[in-house]
Amino acid sequence: MKKFILTIVLASLCLFFKADAQSQITDIKPLNIGDTIPEAVWNVPLQVVNHPTGKKTITLNDYRGKLIILDFWATYCSPCIRSLNELDSLQKVFDKEIKVLPVMVYDLEKNALPFIKKKNWTWPSVVNDTTLNKIVFSKYLLGFGNVWIYDGRLWAIPRPKEINSGNISKVLARQRTEMENLKARSQ
Repeated sequence: MKKFILTIVLASLCLFFKADAQSQITDIKPLNIGDTIPEAVWNVPLQVVNHPTGKKTITLNDYRGKLIILDFWATYCSPCIRSLNELDSLQKVFDKEIKVLPVMVYDLEKNALPFIKKKNWTWPSVVNDTTLNKIVFSKYLLGFGNVWIYDGRLWAIPRPKEINSGNISKVLARQRTEMENLKARSQ
């Protein structure tokens, strides 16, 4: 009987903590360019593959203080691959100041690691994401694209032609850019 009661108590605690974590995620609302990134978004656990230290999960908070460039991609998306190849070069130029973080969407996790290895990309990639793409940045993204986070806020969701060293330098210097962002969709 004691084992039965202990099992019920432990199961209840697990459900309570899972529900609490889930409520934090469901409390997250879509952001507009210029909005402050809520703490809940900074701390959402993101499943990754190819992390240099072997981590299986990360948070955006791990890269706070840098210009974080999220690139939503899939192995079958040619424009995504071109964007990531360009960002791979830019990551090398701005090594200490930016963090490129690919976020795989609409593709199978099992496709990520072989593709990343083939491309010789050294960064981790988020897999199995639903929070960032479908909630946080859903006003702008229908699936693929870039999101720039800097100084604790959503800085830009630029069109592909805007992803270059000049615009990165301006953002890092906190200078005004003339970047053309994707237009917000009505929700």
